[in-house]
Amino acid sequence: MSDPRTGPDYAPLPALAASRQQSLALLRTVSARLEEALADSDAVLTVAAAGSLGRLETGAGSDLDGIVVVDDRCDSGEATALVERVYAALRDCPLRLP
Repeated sequence: MSDPRTGPDYAPLPALAASRQQSLALLRTVSARLEEALADSDAVLTVAAAGSLGRLETGAGSDLDGIVVVDDRCDSGEATALVERVYAALRDCPLRLP
């Protein structure tokens, strides 16, 4: 049963609970790395997690499906450089990069 104040009860689903905790920890790590790597730029508007990380279901063999949104005033060269900075900051994360 799900409690709106605390979310779903994962007790009957231990594998999903473990995957969720692993994903949340990874999101904290990813967020910290991106904040540091992009501290001098306000042109990256959003970095969103999709796929297994976005669903909080990462596991062995998961890759990083990310969506990087940059300010539309950036030209294509600037946008590419910013996306490269995002993925460079995540290079040694436990998820495979594209």
